[in-house]
Amino acid sequence: MLCKNAEVMLNKQIEFLTNTLRPHFTGNRSRIECMAAIILGMISAGTVNLSEVSTYIQCGLKYRSTYNRIQGFFTEFALCLNQVASFVMIILPFDGRIRLVFDRTNWKFGQKNINFFVLAICYKTVAVPIFWRSLDKQGCSSDEERIELLQRFQDKFGFDKVIDLFGDREFASKKLLEYLVKNNLNFTLRIKRTLNVANSKGKLVPVINLFRDLAIGEIEILVNRKVLGQKVNICVERLDSDDYRIIITNHHPENATTRYLEREQIERMFSCLKSRGLGTHRFHI
Repeated sequence: MLCKNAEVMLNKQIEFLTNTLRPHFTGNRSRIECMAAIILGMISAGTVNLSEVSTYIQCGLKYRSTYNRIQGFFTEFALCLNQVASFVMIILPFDGRIRLVFDRTNWKFGQKNINFFVLAICYKTVAVPIFWRSLDKQGCSSDEERIELLQRFQDKFGFDKVIDLFGDREFASKKLLEYLVKNNLNFTLRIKRTLNVANSKGKLVPVINLFRDLAIGEIEILVNRKVLGQKVNICVERLDSDDYRIIITNHHPENATTRYLEREQIERMFSCLKSRGLGTHRFHI
């Protein structure tokens, strides 16, 4: 049970956050107040375990009453993800420069595959999810699913302030690049070493064949090369004896391999949400 002073402070925090959330989310005050309490409880508990969250937001109620109220919020209140996305865009100071990144995270729940495809915004050293969808399957997302997520962002916010899109090797495809070029969207994507590109004689060869002579730590850039039907810059850094970071980009190739490292922010985000943080994979929230 919270002491009196702590309870007063928590109630003030809940009231402040409730007033902050209400202009941006539909629902009566009681629902928004419950959402504010849950957010503060998850931050305090460092987990999405509802039992532990309840202990931080009892506010004088009996434990079971608090726990039941939280359960009721998740089962009865339909949270609009467009409103969540809008709120994220409002509260984070992007300074008119948005870097997008997408990736998947998955785990098992019994025999069922939980596979989320997430579009996030890079912010400082960690990404913040903006749109996502559950893939009812194992494995990679399809071109249609990738474009759908990007289109949701464009429909809601437009691409005018987006200065880059990061993605790992599974995402680069002919259809995706066509969409990105058509919509004037900057991208920095890693590609597989086996992807075929034209060499200096116009013959299609695995892209890795063009960079076998690179020394470890050396970077090479090939400009205006046709890859997956589009003219891009190919930027390659040799990491060790048999490991290369191969990037395609349509802007600022001189720092593309360094810029690509920002993609790791979404890995940190998944880590914060899962094993090293809130534990969503353990408690299935």
